[in-house]
Amino acid sequence: MTKYDVIIVGAGPGGVFAAHEFAKKSHSLKIACFEQGNELSKRHCPIDGEKVKSCIHCKTCSIMSGFGGAGAFSDGKYNITNEFGGNLYEYIGHQKAIRLMKKVPYDRSNPRPTVLIVGEYLLNFHPGANHDIEAYLEKNGFEIIEAKMADVIQKTYFVRREQAKDYGVKKSIVERGYLDLVEQIFNTSHDFVASVAKQHPLFEPAAKLTDVAKASDPIIPRAYDSGEGILIPAEIIERAREGCRAFVILQPFGCIPNHVVGRGISRRLKEMFPDIQLLPLDYDPDVSFVNVENRLQMLVMNIRSAVAE
Repeated sequence: MTKYDVIIVGAGPGGVFAAHEFAKKSHSLKIACFEQGNELSKRHCPIDGEKVKSCIHCKTCSIMSGFGGAGAFSDGKYNITNEFGGNLYEYIGHQKAIRLMKKVPYDRSNPRPTVLIVGEYLLNFHPGANHDIEAYLEKNGFEIIEAKMADVIQKTYFVRREQAKDYGVKKSIVERGYLDLVEQIFNTSHDFVASVAKQHPLFEPAAKLTDVAKASDPIIPRAYDSGEGILIPAEIIERAREGCRAFVILQPFGCIPNHVVGRGISRRLKEMFPDIQLLPLDYDPDVSFVNVENRLQMLVMNIRSAVAE
């Protein structure tokens, strides 16, 4: 029988922080924290707002029970310290993090069809905003390709630099030097990440923004800056050349530039890649998951049919 110095019943925010404080006081303490709930990946509340509108009193509540309690799904209110959590490499270094990742088993003998999700970046990266379409597409047999967040940040500087170079927009010598330095920093960071990540057998190097921007020139000039601008056609072209054939373009209500770009580029892209599937997906304030699912099913069926052929 294992003996513990401290036993904590309940792994909600209070229990987690209590364990953390005990561990800080003495690394030699044996601490056990008991929780009746399921692991996070298995915690799914049945309330969907449509079929199930209120609590049905599950034997084990997926919201309140489990590590972190309701705080596991919070927006950060319970994160009153930054002494735990974060990125693995910040604690053990990049090289060791990659070595640990290489030990995780994987099977690529039967790869799934891929789908790239692009468009307005809040919709891209926030499952609450896009009705968790990534989970839906994964359940329907797809592998998700994420848009590159670093490019979203870099575009702000890249476009200003290209406007000065190609269209003669006046910039002071100081500002030109600053924009050149920012681009150099992004490219150096990109090269560093690639040099570390290439040690993993599943790593596929991503193109730099400066390279994919050139590919978008026949569709949208690289100095175009409204909405997500060149990022939408540039990323689609990059991934289409790598073999991806399904693309979802997320467009929020009221974002006219994204609507113009998302739909305006479709014809030219279809001319360049006749066999790709493009789905511009509009998100109005009252859009329901049923509306989104109906549109996504067309994409799913078309890709399945293409794969079967």
